[in-house]
Amino acid sequence: MISEFDNKCPQLFRLIRVTASMTLCLIGRFLFPSNLLRISLVFLPKIKQMEIKTYHAINGAQFQDLVADLFNARENTNTYIISGRSGQFQGGVDIFSGEKRTAIECKYKSLTQGTKKVRESLKTELRSSISNAIFYGEIKFDHFILVSTYSHDKVLQDYALELKEKENYPFTISYIGWDEIQKWLFQYPHILERYFGNIHGAKVELVGVNMADNCSWVPYPSTLNAFKDTLSEKCPFPIFDFSFVNHLSKTIVLRSIRLRKKDLQSGLTGIPHASLLEPLCKYIFRFNSSLGENILLANPPITVPPGQAFRFQVEVSLSYLDEDHAPDNRCIFYFAFDFNSDITVIAPDILINTKTDDDFLQLSVAD
Repeated sequence: MISEFDNKCPQLFRLIRVTASMTLCLIGRFLFPSNLLRISLVFLPKIKQMEIKTYHAINGAQFQDLVADLFNARENTNTYIISGRSGQFQGGVDIFSGEKRTAIECKYKSLTQGTKKVRESLKTELRSSISNAIFYGEIKFDHFILVSTYSHDKVLQDYALELKEKENYPFTISYIGWDEIQKWLFQYPHILERYFGNIHGAKVELVGVNMADNCSWVPYPSTLNAFKDTLSEKCPFPIFDFSFVNHLSKTIVLRSIRLRKKDLQSGLTGIPHASLLEPLCKYIFRFNSSLGENILLANPPITVPPGQAFRFQVEVSLSYLDEDHAPDNRCIFYFAFDFNSDITVIAPDILINTKTDDDFLQLSVAD
């Protein structure tokens, strides 16, 4: 039962519960070895996307081809074409559609530099690309788009709008980053397979680990596969969203999910400042920590035809003292997914309430 105090002070109540549960967790490890990890079967709305750096498997020229294919697919046309041959001067435009009157410049970034340097470089390249396109004037367009393998950065999106207003350009300007391109790829599995089908030699490839938007958990900025609790009023349990692609020429069936959990030394974590391919279902998994690795039989099993991408969710909560709690300590989740034909896919390590897997006491501040 939710008390009046809970309704009026949800964040304070959550903080009190987290503090109390950390203490109970330590006691429970000695008194209650059968701690349960409940993993829970509903359909999901939208997800917070994390960057998946699969673009490293293609080069700059292939990135241009990929962008052209995606725009043709999204706008139901075949008029987006590469401007000039590889190595030729393209006058600030890599891709152009006369029908849509849209010019696109592609920037392939390896991201070996820091975020600030990449962002400033893209701002400069956006200005110079537009200047070149206007100066050479060989094409007429109503929309200029800069597409990059850098993230779908709001600073760059805002800069594109500000640049139009400042220079009073007679066309719209947009910026699109890899996060958005990744979403489009999941909408068009045939394009995803064309460019990334068997790049890792994988029969079944895990291409995304994300977090659902309807829970209080969010990714750590600039850290792959690491999440933290914002203690908001949303669902307190982390809801992981896994995306796969079946590269085989036959149908596969997800039969079971395996999970292990490693606790790290306790630390304090800061509270942060605050379609697409639809998920098929969300699984419930009861995990007994005293048994080590546990196996959940997929019920219902997921059947995936050849060449298809698919998603499902796993909601995780710790259960002890007859209550369910969100993970409140630093730990690592290890997921493995078993399909028929002796196919197993190992997920990358998923960090909970920490940005590193260092197994020592640490104090981290809010991001």
